[in-house]
Amino acid sequence: RGLVARPGALGTTQRTTTTVVAPRRARTPRGGGAPRGLVALRITTVDETGAPVLDFHRCPLLPAREDRPEDGPPGSDAIAAIPADLPADRLDEVTPTGWELAPLRELGGPSAADLAPGTRFALEARETVTAATELARLTLNVALTHTDAAAGTAGRRLVYGGHVIGIAAAHLTRVVPALATILAWRSCDHLGPTFEGDRLATSVEVEDVTPLPGDGTGARVGLRVRCDVDDPVAGPRPVLDWRLVALVP
Repeated sequence: RGLVARPGALGTTQRTTTTVVAPRRARTPRGGGAPRGLVALRITTVDETGAPVLDFHRCPLLPAREDRPEDGPPGSDAIAAIPADLPADRLDEVTPTGWELAPLRELGGPSAADLAPGTRFALEARETVTAATELARLTLNVALTHTDAAAGTAGRRLVYGGHVIGIAAAHLTRVVPALATILAWRSCDHLGPTFEGDRLATSVEVEDVTPLPGDGTGARVGLRVRCDVDDPVAGPRPVLDWRLVALVP
């Protein structure tokens, strides 16, 4: 939640700090299995001057000790207290100034003036998930379920969550080719597992549009990107719900 990214220049030296906000025992997997836990982490990255580059919360699922007792019920701990949205001043801090956005409109597709809250797009093309194991290795992800089908409860290799987000981002640029950059994430929830060979279908909804000050050459656009696994037998299965803020000319 609440990922805010400030554009950085080449040569910048960055330092990242990870803080444990709250742990919570997760429900036992279907069919049994080792105990697991959710851990809310706050990730902050600053440059050599101490200026913020990244600041967000993430909540990975990790193995838990057998002797760890169940924590409080969902919604009663610090995980539920993590802010669910971004204040306008934080978005102002990361919105670049002086960018020439108008030339991007030549790429076609909708511009900021064409987008309004409630506008929806459904991408016709589906994307088959491939090379999932290779991407997990490149990102130094050591979770066995991404490389060993026998390590998971489904008997299939689980796709790294960042892989699904990357496909969703690629789909978003097909819907809005002129998109200049993604400024922030309001939230990003993985709703279910994605496996190698799954076909992803993506839809995009405009949540809000905030024109940039000045000559009106663009806007900050709140977008909600949803991905479903397009299963020809079982039907659509939701796997990603991503709410972000993009800079659109």
